[in-house]
Amino acid sequence: MNIHFHYFALLMLMLCSGPAQSQTTEMHTGKNPLTWQGTYTGILPCADCPGIETSVTLKSDSSYLLTSRYQERQDTLYVQRGYFSWSADGNSIFLHGNEHAPARYRVRENELIQLDMDGNEIAGPLAEKFVLRKIDDALIGHRWKLVELMGKPVDDTTSRNKEIFLQLDQKNNRVFGFAGCNHFFGEFAVMHRNRIVFSKIGSTLMACPEMEIESGFLKILRMADSYSIRDGVLRLYRARMAPLAVLKRSD
Repeated sequence: MNIHFHYFALLMLMLCSGPAQSQTTEMHTGKNPLTWQGTYTGILPCADCPGIETSVTLKSDSSYLLTSRYQERQDTLYVQRGYFSWSADGNSIFLHGNEHAPARYRVRENELIQLDMDGNEIAGPLAEKFVLRKIDDALIGHRWKLVELMGKPVDDTTSRNKEIFLQLDQKNNRVFGFAGCNHFFGEFAVMHRNRIVFSKIGSTLMACPEMEIESGFLKILRMADSYSIRDGVLRLYRARMAPLAVLKRSD
């Protein structure tokens, strides 16, 4: 079903809920004084589906990355990029290029609140469901060294004494690192409740005598759908089963 149909149905749901209060819709380049840069996630209501897993990343250069996934279609991830502008009061943003769906968000401490098409907050029992919450920055910008793959320890001797690692760059939502023989790169999206998606994974094309670890590491990046972080240890999972990979922060 066309994605715009879902958003039209969602809009009807929002209009029926009614606005909490009138908000200005005039946009300019002002900024909320809060630390707003980062990724916000949640599950937004959908009129004819269980919900829409949504992630909005706001960057310091006024660009955004919007990713969404309908819960009944786990393998389809919609990605949109563009630029946003601020309202005259500096308290809300408008995502340009997203005119066929609700594109206005109220910015609050560690929260984005999706507004209706007229820039109003949603009132009533559904109000809480339109809130996206900022993720922990512990995942982003750090170097994560691979120490375990599919339950087996990984040591530096398998990678010519070079550290196998990955790093997530929020500025461009890029993942990059070293897999044991080749350097790799791709994109990532963080979703609600520690869900994560790696996509467009590619690498350099150098050949090495031993590439089993590299092949396995790149394979699990394509498989992983969630993560956890505790005491400087990152674990990647598929369907919340035993960790596919264990990595330790090394920066």
